[in-house]
Amino acid sequence: MITAIIQARMGSTRLPGKSMMEIEGIPMVAQVIRRVKQAKRVRKIILAIPGRDDSSPLADTAWQEGVHCYVAGSTIPENDVLSRFYYAARKHDAEPVVRVTADCPLIDPQIIDRLVDYYMDNQFDFASTLDFYPDGFDTEIFSFAALKLAFTCALTTEEREHVTSYIRKNSSCGRLPYIRRPSRSVIPSIRGHSFSVDTRDDLVFARHVYRRFGPEFTMADVLLLAKEERIEQSKRK
Repeated sequence: MITAIIQARMGSTRLPGKSMMEIEGIPMVAQVIRRVKQAKRVRKIILAIPGRDDSSPLADTAWQEGVHCYVAGSTIPENDVLSRFYYAARKHDAEPVVRVTADCPLIDPQIIDRLVDYYMDNQFDFASTLDFYPDGFDTEIFSFAALKLAFTCALTTEEREHVTSYIRKNSSCGRLPYIRRPSRSVIPSIRGHSFSVDTRDDLVFARHVYRRFGPEFTMADVLLLAKEERIEQSKRK
């Protein structure tokens, strides 16, 4: 069953507790869940969180949004996100796994669907939009076999913290293509603009998007709004 696993935590160096910060009166992680729910190809959603006392608001949000929640065991370090993904996927028989992060409230469900179709049509073990779409819209999908391989073989801190790092660096160990474009359409980007939420300014912009478009919008809508803001800023100067 095509399953999206959303990784979330309360700790953040630059913006602590950002997953529960509100966008239009709703926690950001809930907005991410709702955006993923709009993807027609995703059949199950799991919120994967660390086994920490401060993670309880995240677990409560998953319950309120009607999605599964996997709480990592106390022996799994918070930054070992790879283990968190592996055990969550194994528990819920996820196959394949769509990876989403909780700091991407602007993620486009249409991009998720297009990537899933590309992956399924070509019988890949791994596919990604990273390095092509602007930050905040990137999505990855991989087989449970590829995830298990990474879980078993990854050794470095980077490989354990970034779920697909081992897979992307070891494409020779299986059919693990790294794609940059799941369709022939040309997607514009804005240099230097992050659409994930890492800072207070990022959060302000995400809130602006939801106020402008409501809960349903596309990447094209977001990019257009960002360009309009850039033009307005330049006029003020």
